[in-house]
Amino acid sequence: MAYQLLEGPNTFLGKAQAMTHRIHLSIMQPAGYVHSQGFLDQARYARYQLRRLGAEVTIGKNRLREDAVNIIFGAHLGFAADLRQRHTCVFFNLEQLGEGGARVSQAYIDLLGSSAVIDYDARNLAAYGCQPGDVPVVSFQYAPYLAGAPALPLQDRPIDLLFFGSLNERRKAMFERIEACGWSVSRFDHPLYGDERDQFIRQSKAVFNCHFYESSRFEQARAFHTLSLGTPVISERTDRTTPPPAFEEAVSWVSDDELEAFFSQEFMTSQWQQRAEQQLQAFAQTDASDVWQIAHGYCQALWNMGGEEKAQQIWRPTQMNLGSGKDYKPGWLNVDILERAYPDLVLDLGQEVTLPVKARTLGGGHVVLEANSLEAIYANNVLEHVPDLPRLMTNLLALLKEGGEIELEVPYEKSMTAWQDPTHLRAMNLNSWLYYTSWFWYLGWCEHRFEMTQFNWLDSKLGPCEEDQAAFMRVKLKKVRTTAHEKSIARTMQPDFGGVASDPLEIEQAIAPQVRPVAMQAGKVISITRLSSGEKPSHVDQSWLEMLPHASSVLALGLEARRLKNAYLNRFPNTRWADHEETLAHTKVSAQAFDLLLIGPDDAASPDLAHKLEQISDLLQPQAAISVALHNAASQEIIDTLINCDTTSTDLQTSALHNRETPAHVYKILLDAGWSPSVKGHQPGPAHQQPSKPGKQAERARDLISMMDRFYFEAHRTPRYHKAVAGEALFTVVVPTTAEQQLKSNVMASSGLREVHANVVAIQGAHTPADAVAEAMRHVKTDWILLTHQDVYFPSGFGKQLNAILDSIPDEKKKTELIGFAGIEQSHANGTHRPAGYLIDRLHRFDHAPSERAVSLDEFAIIMHKDSVHKIDPELGWHLWATDLCLSSIKHHNAYPRIIRLPVFHNSATGWKLPDDFNNSASIILRKHSELSPIHTLCGTLNPGCEASKLAA
Repeated sequence: MAYQLLEGPNTFLGKAQAMTHRIHLSIMQPAGYVHSQGFLDQARYARYQLRRLGAEVTIGKNRLREDAVNIIFGAHLGFAADLRQRHTCVFFNLEQLGEGGARVSQAYIDLLGSSAVIDYDARNLAAYGCQPGDVPVVSFQYAPYLAGAPALPLQDRPIDLLFFGSLNERRKAMFERIEACGWSVSRFDHPLYGDERDQFIRQSKAVFNCHFYESSRFEQARAFHTLSLGTPVISERTDRTTPPPAFEEAVSWVSDDELEAFFSQEFMTSQWQQRAEQQLQAFAQTDASDVWQIAHGYCQALWNMGGEEKAQQIWRPTQMNLGSGKDYKPGWLNVDILERAYPDLVLDLGQEVTLPVKARTLGGGHVVLEANSLEAIYANNVLEHVPDLPRLMTNLLALLKEGGEIELEVPYEKSMTAWQDPTHLRAMNLNSWLYYTSWFWYLGWCEHRFEMTQFNWLDSKLGPCEEDQAAFMRVKLKKVRTTAHEKSIARTMQPDFGGVASDPLEIEQAIAPQVRPVAMQAGKVISITRLSSGEKPSHVDQSWLEMLPHASSVLALGLEARRLKNAYLNRFPNTRWADHEETLAHTKVSAQAFDLLLIGPDDAASPDLAHKLEQISDLLQPQAAISVALHNAASQEIIDTLINCDTTSTDLQTSALHNRETPAHVYKILLDAGWSPSVKGHQPGPAHQQPSKPGKQAERARDLISMMDRFYFEAHRTPRYHKAVAGEALFTVVVPTTAEQQLKSNVMASSGLREVHANVVAIQGAHTPADAVAEAMRHVKTDWILLTHQDVYFPSGFGKQLNAILDSIPDEKKKTELIGFAGIEQSHANGTHRPAGYLIDRLHRFDHAPSERAVSLDEFAIIMHKDSVHKIDPELGWHLWATDLCLSSIKHHNAYPRIIRLPVFHNSATGWKLPDDFNNSASIILRKHSELSPIHTLCGTLNPGCEASKLAA
């Protein structure tokens, strides 16, 4: 499709200039095709021009980015048109099209005719159905980045004439005519590009250019690069050669009937040399920025017309290229363990992986890799490198659909190729596939296995051969369901029975074992177990039930949630109840059907919780609530179990090892899904977990949490108070760091920072916040800094909303702006003080209105301009410095800081008792602002003589 480019504030171009987005230049290179390097000259020039216009520009090979406008070079070599569904694409045509031009495929012509295009010659447009003005037409002119050391004088250069490019009979005939005049025409005997080729251009008296096609379009790419390197260009000219004006006075033009006369009488005369130097100087004054500005606006308009929507799409691939490296496959999910291989996804499938995997691609997109989702997997020379091959093959089996195939290529053990690579860990032979096909039960597989569908011996050039000549093996394995007989064999060969199905709940309860301890005697049993038919124990969580509010419609997720049904309906008989796993599978449910969602401990700890919340979201009313019951895997009982190496297999202990049944983990998932949680209640642990002295309070949050065996949370939708502005972060995150793991688990893991690609500058060893900011400033490239604690998590939506807030601040207010997330405000009406702001603090929701009159800010996160008038006082240390900034701003700049409402999780392990050095900071700030005392903070009211131990956090 064509995009009309018009001037004016309401046109695509006018709108596009309001923002600058990332542009990615992608060069298509079929496997092993060296001549794709020829596009680097044009791509570098495009990068130069677009960066001048303010764009962030990258260059890559075959890779496309979801978060950028992709300008694609060499699409005529092969490009899957359906890639446009996930990527914003502009195709740069550098082929001579139309009568007498290059023979390209009809698929390429159709691609140009149905896509956004940039061209270098207007005469190409008609070939794919466009008219002048439909697409930008650019030219390549002087490239100052190619100017190097002063070039040798022309007469001292050792190469008479250089030609680089493809040869045909027409060109060869012209070279023979030139050489008959006494000049040597040098050509490369193998492909050379980049700096290796340029050093020969600089040593040439001139580069000769002649047409390959009858269409005789002027070869700008060869000419601009040569002239920018300081070497003259002599070019053939026919009646059909119409170069851009910049080349008219920069090139020595020669017609076919003037060829011998020029090289016999004119070339390398003093007059010609003088004119050639003038031509080089004239070309150095050319600039094509005007046409590239149109191309830039064209790209931005294209992004504005749907690029952001494409970037937010969830990609669920059906084909995976494992260990992609040099063999990248466009359109496939390319996976590698090394980021330097530039895969789509950095993932080690040779390790234990929990499916589904939800991640950001290196191209800035969103991908979900699910079980039973792939139709094809390709792994070229990968298996011989993997330490845990059974784990890899197990993961690949899980990822494939039934009937899906994996194609493998590996070295053959009897060949020299088996051990030529020092990173090979194993050699493979024909029997290397038995464990995945016939002996699958050795790997713990039961339901599915692989079946070999193809096997070939390959020689060193990857051609078919016999075994005695083989260097490689190529194998195809298909995922198939095991037969009933194969399952029986598997149970026979395994150390257990492969899992015994659970009996109905009533039967389990009827025969529940009861343990009766007996006196311990040497060499005797410690306890005996007997079966009891006593009263069936209750499986309804009464504590949870009593906390639940009345709802008109309930959706229950998980076994324990479903068990509440009868008891809940006895209390609220008019409530409509639905079980997620059963009812929704057979009943069509309308949107916004439920006002209460119950999540039981089994699903709260599930690795699939985020995915389930995404599926359920539309079924819940805007004012709906979520109630969660959660086993506490951070309880002292579990910690003792792990410390004592108790290997007893229970669901509780297993989940503890995976850290899924912890409040912080569930809180982050809820926040990312758009829900704000807060603790509603808890069940204390055994007596030995409680404080040793009555009335003694835990001083740290983690001490308090470890005393609980079960938590109950409520959650409500997180309001969106600000519009979302996508794009790169307008802020840099600065974090004084003392515990790297806490930093990684919170700030660095924050989806709200990843969504805007925020840079995080972590400063270790800072003595004060002022030191941390001063050290970080040399790494700050944005206008704003977000100074935060290492234990803060910023959930999805945070970065885009903060971008919107910062983008709306007028220039004249930026340097005095000071923003916090929680603190104390002073009422304008009566001067009273009250809390303001919003955050999840440990397990509790701090929920108050925003404020434009802050007198105190909590230091866990503060936003200020990089050139702010506010300076952190190092004398205050780590406490009350943000309150000092507030009071100083009011006193000296007559400007109140403000408190905004954005979702933030202060995931602190510290408690509510203030440290001793808080007293010192309090004394300093009271002395500094004595006329403003008492000073109101979230830690209490500061008065002369106060002590930290008397303040409530």
